[in-house]
Parts: sequence; C-alpha cells; structure tokens
Amino acid sequence: MKKNIIYIAVSMIAAAFLLSSCGKSNSEEDASAHREYLAVGLSNSSHKWSIIDKEGNVVVETEYPTTGASISNVFDDVYWVRSNGRCQLFSVNQPNQPLLDEEHAHAADFIYCGYTFVATRKQPIRIINTKGETVATLPESIRECHSFGKDGYALVKDESRNFGVVDTSGKMTIEPSYSKLAPLGDGIFLAELHQFLDAQGNVLGEIDPQKYAVTNLGMEKGKMIVRNADSRQCCVINQRGEELFALPMAADASPYRGGYAAFRDASDLWGVLDDDGNVAVLPQYPMLFNVGGGDFIAMANGGFGVINAKGETVVGFNYEGFDVEKLGENFVMGKSYKYMIVNRQGKELATFKKIGQIDSPVAYYQR
Repeated sequence: MKKNIIYIAVSMIAAAFLLSSCGKSNSEEDASAHREYLAVGLSNSSHKWSIIDKEGNVVVETEYPTTGASISNVFDDVYWVRSNGRCQLFSVNQPNQPLLDEEHAHAADFIYCGYTFVATRKQPIRIINTKGETVATLPESIRECHSFGKDGYALVKDESRNFGVVDTSGKMTIEPSYSKLAPLGDGIFLAELHQFLDAQGNVLGEIDPQKYAVTNLGMEKGKMIVRNADSRQCCVINQRGEELFALPMAADASPYRGGYAAFRDASDLWGVLDDDGNVAVLPQYPMLFNVGGGDFIAMANGGFGVINAKGETVVGFNYEGFDVEKLGENFVMGKSYKYMIVNRQGKELATFKKIGQIDSPVAYYQR
C-alpha cells in the first residue's frame, strides 16, 4: 500500500479510514515506534528516492531511481528495494550495496519484528532475519505468507487456499484449515468471523452472529468493539464472546489502539473513548483517525491537525492532508502539494515533494 498523504477529498479519506481502522489489527499500535525512516523525493525534479529519518534529516540521498523502483518500510535500519520484479535487502548504513548477493521475486516487509518471508522462483518460501539469514524453510504447499505481527505470529495460506498460522521459528502453530482467519493481536485470531482462537488453535470463545456484527478487526487487552445487532450501537466484548460494556453513544468505532478508540455518534461526528468506554473527547470532529500513543489526526474548520486524548490541540488545523502513521513521535502532514514532518510543538522540521514508500506485507510462492 503506497504511503501517500490523504487529502481533503471525502471519498479518499473515507477509504483510508476503512483501511486504517478496520483492516488492521491492534498489533499496529507500536508501528510508529519502529517507523524511524521514510523514503521520499526531495524535489519534483528529483529522479531518485532518498531516505529521511524521523527528524527530517537526509540519511540516504538520491540513491534509488523513482521510475520502476519502490522502497519498503524501514525496520531496524534495513529495507527492501523493489525494482524490475526483484527484491534486494539494503541498510541505511550501506545504501549502495545489497546486504545479500541473493535476489528474491517476493519479500514481505519487516514491519513489527525482525523476521519476514522471502520467495525465490521455484523454491519454497523461507523465513529470514534482518541479517538476511535463513531461519526456516516452509513446506512447498504454503503459497502465501503475511508479515509477522509484533506478537511473533503470521498468517499463511496453502495451495487449497486455507489459512493457518506460523511463528518466527517456522513452526506451524495452526495448520491451514480455515477459509477466513484474521489476526487480532496479542496472539489471538478470529476464525470464520465468529470464533476466537489462541495462537495454538485452541478455541477461546465465539461471537454470537445473531447478536453481534463484526465491524473491525482489532483486539487490545482482550477488548474488541462490535455492533449490537438489535440496538445498532457498539459494545465491547472479550475473547470469550462475553459483553463487557455497552458504548451507547457509539454508532461506529475504530478498534482500540493505545487504550483509546475513535467513535462516531448518531450525528456523524467523531470523538474519543477511553479503555473503559468513557467519553474522553466529546464528538465534534467530522473526521478523526487514531494514530497511536494517545494522538489523533482530526479535521476542524476545513483543515487537519492533531489532538491528544484530552482533546488538546497538538498541531494546528491548517493542513490539507496527512499520513495515517506517525514517523517516530512526529507527524507527516501535507499542504500545497508538499509534505512535511511536524513535531509535537507544531514546528515543521523538513519539507519534501513525494513519498516513495510502498508497503508490501505479503510474499507469494513463485513457480
């Protein structure tokens, strides 16, 4: 998924919110802690990607061509450069020489831990570490592998299109046997949209489909937000499928992240809920995005800014767009078709013209 600034067009923002709040597990809470670098084009005339750090300093300058090449998420200083159907592993400390002689047809990003999957043509998918060392080789029947979560587990799909789970050692902790399987974080998975499993495949509980509708895929500290089928309001359940408490003001809500959830009321305004379901910020924003760490991108007076979980303004509402993940503890904002790194004091640390990072969280078996 290309890391582009989201601009004010409502359809674009709505689509981005769906991706950021309903398609990700809460394991992404720590993503910004590891997102220390970003691939960028420093100017419109630049024909090569550079890499900046979280303070906006250029650490790799004009090294990779912008045409036909993309840069992955940078984790613990290493990243993939994808070009002409091949993937090569580089480091910010050695940007002009691949860490490995070997090239891969597919490579999932290092996102939350120091392990990922690579696929070489006519070879089984392998697990490697950030040094490029092979940790395990998976059975040839495994045809698709998703990036590891911070809990050390990853989804895999076999030749029968069934999903299972593997750990960083290559052990298949849940054999591929489910047509639908989603990671919720903390070693918990949702099978067939109604059954909670632990990482070993043991059934923890079930969601009653007659009573609750699954509206997003995220669980934090054993709490998952669903919608009550009768009241059409949101509530919180645990991994046994038991209702913990109702959210009477919430017609919709994003998953908990960092102890808070963004929620929408009946008047289509967004606010913030705390871990116990109490209203931390009253609904008042047409749009609100939980970016972790108690921070929220909010829209007010036609512009975007940042608030905290107390409703205090962190970054003023004078931007036209934003990225849905932080860079360290700073924010990636946009205006006048430029991007900038903005710190918590509202100071713009760096300005650039293009974002070159394209996330690729899946590796595929290559015949």
